[in-house]
Amino acid sequence: MNTVLTNEDRVEQLESFSKRFERETFERHVRMTWHLSLFHFTDGVAELPYSVNYNSHDVTQYEPYPQKRVEASWHEDGFYMTDDYSVKRGVDIEATNKLVAKIIKHAKELGHGIAKKYDDNEFVIKITLAKPDENSYNDVVVNYRVSRKTVCEKVVTIVHHEAEVIEKEAYDEEVVTWDCAKVSFLAMNDAEDKTKPEPTEDFDPPESE
Repeated sequence: MNTVLTNEDRVEQLESFSKRFERETFERHVRMTWHLSLFHFTDGVAELPYSVNYNSHDVTQYEPYPQKRVEASWHEDGFYMTDDYSVKRGVDIEATNKLVAKIIKHAKELGHGIAKKYDDNEFVIKITLAKPDENSYNDVVVNYRVSRKTVCEKVVTIVHHEAEVIEKEAYDEEVVTWDCAKVSFLAMNDAEDKTKPEPTEDFDPPESE
């Protein structure tokens, strides 16, 4: 049996739909404005996302792929050079830190909230673009993730060697820790940023894991 809606039910649903639509429109506008602004501020290094609905972005910068020689009978030299995608690229720590510095500086200049945190393998910068109300759940945020090795040095300690037993090969068990030095992104100089130095803001190393 179909449920018959009262006028009050219809009004309530319409109001709820309207509020959700307004919030989504507001959030998309805020994100779009931020991404366009950051894109221009970084001269395109901070790439525009495929969708403004995404709130998490990996901005780790990598070394270029090495070149490999490929034979080609149709080429006048008999070969051509192309990127070797089979090789794992290393992280470009300097380029990554410069981009992180620009993101933080730009967010600070615009008055956005900035929070930093470490997890197992990443360093995350959380930027609060807008706070529509007192409920933090409704904050419009964007997260930028980089490989943790850009700000920390991975230290592997072999704690013990497991002897070989029947039907079991010997192996070393490793414990990974991170040696994190202070990184002052706001005081970092980069070739593209010619503005006056910003106040120093050091990142304290995280507690031992």
